Amino acid sequence: MSSEPYIEEGMLVSLWPHIRHVKADYEDNAAVADAAGALQRVHDAFATYSGELPSFADRIEECAAQLRDSSALSALDAEDRAFLLRAYDRSIRSLARFDFSPCPIHGDAHMGNVFITPRGPLWMDFEAASLGPREWDATGAPHLPAFRSLDLQLYAVMKDLRSVCVTVWCSALAEDPEKRAAATYQLERLRAASGTPVVGR
Repeated sequence: MSSEPYIEEGMLVSLWPHIRHVKADYEDNAAVADAAGALQRVHDAFATYSGELPSFADRIEECAAQLRDSSALSALDAEDRAFLLRAYDRSIRSLARFDFSPCPIHGDAHMGNVFITPRGPLWMDFEAASLGPREWDATGAPHLPAFRSLDLQLYAVMKDLRSVCVTVWCSALAEDPEKRAAATYQLERLRAASGTPVVGR
């Protein structure tokens, strides 16, 4: 086997053994709890990492930039886009009131990025690893007893920011029915949380 890296479309590719696993979603409470426990162990393993990482806020700002670009996200109508921008701005203002020390996190923790294997959950897709609050990761595996020392108020802000971002990410792929449904779910969650009525849905 060659010791040289594989490069495909400008990206480095590594090859790993096949892991027997099943998919799990947020309806599987036991799987979410197990995934959250495994994510806490990821955080523990990351705690001593001293290398450079981007800020978790970079990806969030990319979402806001897409919302501000009227030529992007054709699946969103103007009213939804304006609502999401207000939700983003409100969350960013709330975030500024918290004093937290960014630490290494997964950055894209959600149930689509964890294998449920016979030996337990296995997190993957670490290309979004970044520096940020662990509360951001925890919103992707929402079983709070699995995590230590979470700030529940910060977690609530992160939850709204995640809903904004998931709506943007999934709206960009709205031709996929599952992505479109996920965008609709997160948008309606945000509206319900803000007390804004859902009109025509």
